[in-house]
Amino acid sequence: MNIASEKQKVIFITFLVYLTVTLLFGVIAKRRKAARGSDFAESFFTGNKAMGGIVMGLMIMATMLSSGTFIGSVGAGYFYGFTYIIADASAYGLFFILLCSLGKRLNIVARRINGSSVVQLIKSRYANNNVLAIGVAVSCVIFLSFYCASQLVGGAKMFATMTGQNYIIGLVLFGVVVMIYTLVGGISSVASAAVFQGFVMLVAATGLFVSMQLRAAEMGGLASMYQTLVGTENENLLQVCGTLDGKYMISLAILGALCGFGMPHAIQGAISYKDTKAMKTAIVVSLAVSCVIYIMMNINAGVMAHVLNPDLTASDAAMPYLAATVMPAWLAGILLSGAVAAIQSTLAGMLLVICSTIAKDIYRDIFNPGVSDKKLQKVTYVVIVLVIAMVIILSINPPDLMQKIVYLAMGGLGATLGVPVFFGAYWKRANEYGAIAAVFGALLTYIAAVYILPQIAGGMEPFVVSVIVGIALMIVVSLMTKPSPKGTIQVWFGEKYDKKFALRTDPIR
Repeated sequence: MNIASEKQKVIFITFLVYLTVTLLFGVIAKRRKAARGSDFAESFFTGNKAMGGIVMGLMIMATMLSSGTFIGSVGAGYFYGFTYIIADASAYGLFFILLCSLGKRLNIVARRINGSSVVQLIKSRYANNNVLAIGVAVSCVIFLSFYCASQLVGGAKMFATMTGQNYIIGLVLFGVVVMIYTLVGGISSVASAAVFQGFVMLVAATGLFVSMQLRAAEMGGLASMYQTLVGTENENLLQVCGTLDGKYMISLAILGALCGFGMPHAIQGAISYKDTKAMKTAIVVSLAVSCVIYIMMNINAGVMAHVLNPDLTASDAAMPYLAATVMPAWLAGILLSGAVAAIQSTLAGMLLVICSTIAKDIYRDIFNPGVSDKKLQKVTYVVIVLVIAMVIILSINPPDLMQKIVYLAMGGLGATLGVPVFFGAYWKRANEYGAIAAVFGALLTYIAAVYILPQIAGGMEPFVVSVIVGIALMIVVSLMTKPSPKGTIQVWFGEKYDKKFALRTDPIR
């Protein structure tokens, strides 16, 4: 794909302006009182649970709309056609409904236990069991690292294609910018930058949608445009179940809907709101804006790219190809900025979770409970730098279809974290023995279904069979062993509870 050098320069300059403003938003956020507090972990990772509804809604929306929305889904639409778009969209609303239903309950408990991470919540619910905490923490770090890599891969590919710059430059540039504004103020900086990034995403999606409709009009309308595929080898792109098996389509919808229970970077935002009113506002803002952006980005982008050019060598090139073909240079620059905004906001949210898991949940809570705030702060900063470096290295040799990495990470997180989070929040009888069996059983099943015996998935996403195994183990093992301590049930389900019990961090026998 060739883009005129003059157009590439305009795109690059527009993109640099976006990066500069993003950094400014992140740095300014450091001055906010919400980012300050006597406890470093509480202020850095949750902003002292003082975020307003609009800010939190935009942050959740920005962290959940990722390179998968702006690049991967369009690429998958180019490769699979409307089959993929329908399966992906059917899961989208369910994902946020489940997340919002869960978010309020987890926020209440997080305030009771003074918690600031998903791992801390799971540990509290399951008798402060360190084996479970380490297993969940390791799963978070591994799968979120792959998820982070998918974000950088998508952005760097698009950056290289649209600006003519080197792919590695894009990787380093994106990673360093996220690292700087995350280091500056933690979740408050991430949230502040997300407000601006959400606006850029909305403008970018609108610009692409309008540009595509104008190009379709030039071709006689959408019906005429799609008609060009009829009678060709690509006609199945227009059909439901034309390119994907029905079972696999259903499993994709299940993956998108149920993995929301295991997305720690989304839950991290949900436990940071300041009151119930803020949470309700956040639900409306995140759901409305994200659905509008998703519809405008994916309703026909992949198929239109296939109509305009059926010979792209890589499906993930579909989005930059559309931008270069149907949009003026300055608007294409905004689209690149919008895609990178989705990537950076998601990357920053996941980066906070990884660092919280390593520095706080593992280093402080398990191995060094007496560590000072100052030492924890230094460890957190070192972890952020090392994680960014590791993710950049993982992203150097990516697969052709970026969405493969996204599904690997989503499935792994949903399988291992989703079951203990869901049952812990809604089933009083769930206990630490059932949770340990569910986490490790689902993880081993997922690895086997992906790498060793794919036949056990039955033609569906491996996530589905691993979750079934996790649910079965959770129920059976929990019922065969003793119930959770009464104090734990009061903290998680009761109106009255023992504050001393809620703040316990030692294993409960």
